[in-house]
Amino acid sequence: MDLPSELKLNIADYLDPRSSINFGASCKEHWRLCQPLYKRHKKAFAEAPIVTAHNALDLLRTTIQEPSQGWYIREISFRDRWDDPFTTPVDDAERLKRAAILLRDLYPHSSTDPQEECIVTQIEHGLDTGHPASAVAVLLHHLPNLRTLRLTLERGNVFESLLERIGIEYIDAADQSNFPLQHLRTVSLAHYDSEGCIGPDRALPFIRLPSLRTFAASLMGRDFCPEPEVPLHPHPQTNIEELFFTGCQFDSAALEYLISCTPNLKRFTYDAGGCCTAEDAYDAKLVLKALAEHARDSLEYLVLSHFAYQEEEALGRSLNDEKDRSTEADLSMFTKLHSLSANWAMLWPELSSQPAIIEYADGGHSETIGLSCTPLDIRDILPETLENLHLGGVFDLEEWNGVVGPLTAPNEESPNLTIEKIRIDGRVQNRVTRRDEKDLVTVGGWDENKQEMIFGGGDKAWLRGTWATSKLFEGHGW
Repeated sequence: MDLPSELKLNIADYLDPRSSINFGASCKEHWRLCQPLYKRHKKAFAEAPIVTAHNALDLLRTTIQEPSQGWYIREISFRDRWDDPFTTPVDDAERLKRAAILLRDLYPHSSTDPQEECIVTQIEHGLDTGHPASAVAVLLHHLPNLRTLRLTLERGNVFESLLERIGIEYIDAADQSNFPLQHLRTVSLAHYDSEGCIGPDRALPFIRLPSLRTFAASLMGRDFCPEPEVPLHPHPQTNIEELFFTGCQFDSAALEYLISCTPNLKRFTYDAGGCCTAEDAYDAKLVLKALAEHARDSLEYLVLSHFAYQEEEALGRSLNDEKDRSTEADLSMFTKLHSLSANWAMLWPELSSQPAIIEYADGGHSETIGLSCTPLDIRDILPETLENLHLGGVFDLEEWNGVVGPLTAPNEESPNLTIEKIRIDGRVQNRVTRRDEKDLVTVGGWDENKQEMIFGGGDKAWLRGTWATSKLFEGHGW
């Protein structure tokens, strides 16, 4: 029997946002009836608070009393380094304890060590002592539409332990439908200090989540102290589309493992942190090799740090070291790459001490120079799909002319990469004396504001997506 419209709308009012969308999509009449309801849901999502250590207890009380309040919370931003313990009112203590006890069936004690506490017992103790991490751990299970998780990791707490347990359950459990984080899309992890790092193993609980699309980390890598090897099994195949690493310094095996878990990777950013983060060397050639092996058919955006090449002395390396450039990075293997930002030296195949004749497009002028890099048009070794190119770094005069000179003429092999989509910038100086040589440059212009040479018409606007991801660390880290 067909129900009156008012009754249908009254029924829809009891549904959570996701279920109400499914109800409205069942037919045009339902969709029309539910429009006022959808506007209320949209307003509630926009006004929902972000969970922090300061408001976690209040939000937990609210969602226990009125579960619908948890429907609209979509972000947790948690760090507890400087937060004071809370005091649980007597009236709330038992209600909060019952909410924690309900988690026992979800996380049974699995350790063979009788001295090790069950994760739920740890949560209960945290509620007794007023630790915000325990409040967030319970609240997490009342947030079905959580989309973003931002954390600063320090000495560890029960919330971090719970997240690791959830990551394991997503692999081991036959039924994953009762676990939280079903719709989590974005995770960012930050180290609490300006030196040292968080281990790459801290990424594993999150990259196992089927819903995750973006994983970002600040100061992640190998620490100065010996750590256990990154566990290689089980090997998850994830749905992650973006990896964003800033101030990070991985050893090559750990980074390749993380990349190998992401066969759908579309965006990759790696900003090296140097020896203040970890002692492992940043070798861009190995990074490119790992990406070519595991993400050649999916990668679209690639941004690599200029640090290790601009500040080669900090890592005990030299741009004149032939070994550093001798391993050719075959960028032509990428089938979908359309935006690339890197140091020019990362991409150059090899050194050459032979003089070369560079032809310029402005009236046929040419000159013979002794390049320290093999003369070539960089477009010849880039994918045909590339549409945006940004190269930076430190050049000597010969290197600048060798990199920029060929770009003044069209290249039929790269029809999409026009001069308007190319930008080359950096310092031009004598590598021996460190004296500036900008006055000797004949191709390109001087940017007085940025104090660097610039060539091309590209404005790097396509990098705004990278800048947006970096905002995940606002309020986190050191």
